[in-house]
Amino acid sequence: MSVKNEEVKEKTIVRRSGPDSAEKLLEDYEDVFADIVNVLVYRGASVVKPENLRDGPTTSVFKAADGKLGQKNRDILKFDTEHGVEIRVYGLENQTHISNVMPVRVMGYDFSTYDWNIRKEKIKNKEQGREADYTAELWPDQKLCPVVTLVLYFGTEPWSGPTTLHGMLDLPENLKCFVPDYPINLVQVAFLKEEEISLFQSDFRIVAEFFRAKRLGNVKSLKYNTKRWDHVAELLDFFKIFFGDKRYGEVKKQMVQATKQEETNACWFLDALLEERLEVRAAEMASEMANKMANEMANKMANEMANKMANEMADKIVEEKCRIEGVAVLIETCQTLQCSRQETLDRVIGKYHLKNDEAESYLQQYWA
Repeated sequence: MSVKNEEVKEKTIVRRSGPDSAEKLLEDYEDVFADIVNVLVYRGASVVKPENLRDGPTTSVFKAADGKLGQKNRDILKFDTEHGVEIRVYGLENQTHISNVMPVRVMGYDFSTYDWNIRKEKIKNKEQGREADYTAELWPDQKLCPVVTLVLYFGTEPWSGPTTLHGMLDLPENLKCFVPDYPINLVQVAFLKEEEISLFQSDFRIVAEFFRAKRLGNVKSLKYNTKRWDHVAELLDFFKIFFGDKRYGEVKKQMVQATKQEETNACWFLDALLEERLEVRAAEMASEMANKMANEMANKMANEMANKMANEMADKIVEEKCRIEGVAVLIETCQTLQCSRQETLDRVIGKYHLKNDEAESYLQQYWA
């Protein structure tokens, strides 16, 4: 089997549903991946270049103790190359929840990558007619690429699981020197400091800022962030899954389309989110009212006439109901974004052209 064929065989990537999929969509981009490694490993230095990265195998097969074949799946693995030669390997593992076995999992991932590298070198030796001794397996000058795995934890509660192999073991003191430890490179994204987040140049900076703001209960501050969003669709998919809010998906098409004409940032996004919520609710109310009235009138007149009259009547009724509903939703959303009472009052007056006393009466009714 040639090296090329072996690479193709090993490079099968298993995509999973849920948060891992969303993370991959964003982190798979070379500019984002390189940025994450440069900041978290090299403290902002541009060591890893996007153009030098290529995908590595995220799926590996192994033989278990019972003789059966098993499979390990990494989230993302990329080779860093110089002049086409692999020099380093970087892996990203994404965690939304705390794992109490993470050190062993990372050990398995790293072992699989090193084992794949060994087999690749042995295949190359065989093709070149310079196989090493069976017991030695590789020549003394054949060195493997170092593997660096980062565990990105996206929870807003501090990580309480073990971060080393020793932390998982019931290990007597007199055995510690005989049991190698295996620490993981844990990154608690929501707990990164502002000066660390400022080093990111890619869209991952937006992700880190969102999680930090969510942990601190200060999402409103993001409205004034003017950084351009480069991967708009992927960011919205990311937030939709992680925050469990379908509104991120509802404004996705609108924002992707708008990005073709202008830059997209957090301010644009929060405004679009609010407008979409109001418009969707108004449309739903109009449709529900029209259908209800049409059904009631259908017993007395033809279906076509009933629908026409029902829609006309429903529009008038819904216009007033939508205004009331819209004001209520607007006040609720402003509170979610931590707007002040005066900011909310001004927004209600501006959007619905109300007098101050009318707007004030709505606030008294719906301001929690």
